[in-house]
Amino acid sequence: MGDAATQATGFFSSTLPTWIVAVGGIAVAVIAIFQDRIRHWVHKGKFAVEASTLRPFSLPIPIRLHHGATGQLIAESNSYYFRIRVQNSGSASIKHPQAYLHQVLRRQSDGTLATVEEFLPCLLLWSDTPNGELDVFLSDSQRFVTLFFVVDPSTRNAIRPSDDKYYEGFESRYVVIEIDAKNKNFARTHLLPPGTYQLGLTLSGENADALQTSVEITVSGTWTGDLDQMREREVQIRIL
Repeated sequence: MGDAATQATGFFSSTLPTWIVAVGGIAVAVIAIFQDRIRHWVHKGKFAVEASTLRPFSLPIPIRLHHGATGQLIAESNSYYFRIRVQNSGSASIKHPQAYLHQVLRRQSDGTLATVEEFLPCLLLWSDTPNGELDVFLSDSQRFVTLFFVVDPSTRNAIRPSDDKYYEGFESRYVVIEIDAKNKNFARTHLLPPGTYQLGLTLSGENADALQTSVEITVSGTWTGDLDQMREREVQIRIL
């Protein structure tokens, strides 16, 4: 009996290192084969969103119209741009990130929400880029996406002399919420009257899970040349 136990112990003692080496070899082979996929699982970008009406989330930007041939200034109007801050808090860069506005809901007088049927989903523009697009969103960095802007009602028609019906249907004394869509259409579905809205936003890109979020904006319709007053009283933005 003792000899059998000794033989069994010796057998396991001699074969255990072999099994360890074999399993280790298989693990190395699996990692070698699937290393790109494993790297993708481990190292990914991650979207996070922040909203405010303070600087640098909101900026005064004059809109100027120049003569095409001479470059002479024809008209100018003041405007305020309102943006959200997007962060890549992941461990890897995100390629070709996009901000897609897929739904707009408007709060009714009874407190309920109703879909703005006229609105067409659109891509939003990344701020401070030549064409509103971003090729690479580096890890541990942040960028801004413009949600909308409002233009001084008293001078806004002057900057659109070729389209005097651009603001048709909107009250001339109130601002118009202009969604900063990448491709604005002739149906003007990116224009909204003052009110409270919930914007359904999707952030997506290569090497990151898509993030769906809702941004609530409230715009009273009143224009003031004082940006601080505009931020404090006339415009509110928050992430839901």
